Amino acid sequence: MQNNEAMELKQHIAHYQYTADALCDLRTAIAPAIGKDIVTNEAYRSWGMVGLLGILYATDKLDGFFAHKRAELMDAADDSTKQLVIADTHLMEAIAQGGRKDDKADKALTHSIFLSIAARESLNKNIGYAALIAGSDAVMYLRDRVVSNARDKAALLGKKGDARKLGKYKQGILVMTAMAAVAPFPESSSKKSFGRRLVKAGILGGAALSVLSGFDQIHSLKK
Repeated sequence: MQNNEAMELKQHIAHYQYTADALCDLRTAIAPAIGKDIVTNEAYRSWGMVGLLGILYATDKLDGFFAHKRAELMDAADDSTKQLVIADTHLMEAIAQGGRKDDKADKALTHSIFLSIAARESLNKNIGYAALIAGSDAVMYLRDRVVSNARDKAALLGKKGDARKLGKYKQGILVMTAMAAVAPFPESSSKKSFGRRLVKAGILGGAALSVLSGFDQIHSLKK
């Protein structure tokens, strides 16, 4: 009877983990399609695109919920259940890589959106706006690579590189900026429109916070 209960609990743990992974995979897979749609559509701004991004970014919260539930079950599990989980190498690998997969999915979506908007605005002859977005995204991409390498090195030493508060604030700003960038605000193509100013402030603020959060993350890994 105890073995059956342990097996059932292990299945619940696996369900939460693989559901979280599936949501991450969804964001990663759909990012190129959204980018292509933006680049090939001169009038790419629409409330439909805003809604789609809102749903995709909401899956980030949802997969976080499933990952948290999985962690709770693991912490409360008895020794027999934990042994079953440990014996499942595929599940153990999924658990070990879950946080990194979530992080990569978020970055794939955000970078795809900003780079595609930069390319589209360049084709629309808005060179300054395109350069601002592309340059800011390049700074954020470089930061992400440096932090990712630092996390990999820390992992070899058995250290966890969970996201810090500054990184979460940065991600929140970038989510709102990405949604504002595809929103059809009145006169959104005008250099002095509310939407354009909002996106400029958001992308510059996100880039600055990205650098600060990168230093914060690396400092925490070195402790």
